[in-house]
Amino acid sequence: PPSMTVQEMSLALRERLGDAAKRSPTRVLPNFILRVVAFFDPTVALIIPELGRYKVISNEKAKNLLGWQPRSNVDALVATAESLIKFGLVKKT
Repeated sequence: PPSMTVQEMSLALRERLGDAAKRSPTRVLPNFILRVVAFFDPTVALIIPELGRYKVISNEKAKNLLGWQPRSNVDALVATAESLIKFGLVKKT
């Protein structure tokens, strides 16, 4: 797919990384709850302006000019997660 939801990302991580991703959340939190939480947590408040917005981006220029062939969304996501685990930025469970 051209883009993935956070829930789809979590499910893909769980599928490909097994126990290493078992704490990856798969439930969806409604926007109105995030808005309430944002009153108490300044970190959550930072994402409020992005709720419900979709960004259209393209890698066509890199593919055409450089001949670049990107990884699939899932492969890139899993590679990133594996790197984070490898360098100790995510705790192993």
